[in-house]
Amino acid sequence: MKTFVIGPANTIRAYFSNANVRTPNGGAKFANETELAALAECWSGAQLAQIWNNLPGVEPVRKFRDRGTAVHRIWRAVQSLEPAKTDRIIDLLKRPSGATLADLIALTGWQPHSVRGFISAQLVKRMGFRIQSAKHTGQRVYRILTKRSSRNPRRKENA
Repeated sequence: MKTFVIGPANTIRAYFSNANVRTPNGGAKFANETELAALAECWSGAQLAQIWNNLPGVEPVRKFRDRGTAVHRIWRAVQSLEPAKTDRIIDLLKRPSGATLADLIALTGWQPHSVRGFISAQLVKRMGFRIQSAKHTGQRVYRILTKRSSRNPRRKENA
């Protein structure tokens, strides 16, 4: 089930699950049309129009006929949003079996050295994940263990 986050700039991002979702200050998250409607109760008509106009591939509007119409149209439009590539990679790596290098290449379309560089630079150094890397049946398999502690910020788990 997708979870959506609306940021303070009235832009919406999609995530695969609720687990990795961080809500920015002034933002909110929702997973269904009912939750979106509850959030929209305190939004102005202009804000609803701005949210709609920030969605990719929609015909811009100046205003909606009513709040219910706005919520329903926004909900239908966000169903086509896909999670960012980083979020999709993290979801693969959080599986108990992890993800092979081939899985990550297939997901991203990147070269092997780009996948390895992304894991090292983005996931380990910037985002603070502890990654286990192991050979299993002749294939390199990566798996997220946890977020790293602040005591040893650059430690990478190898098996």
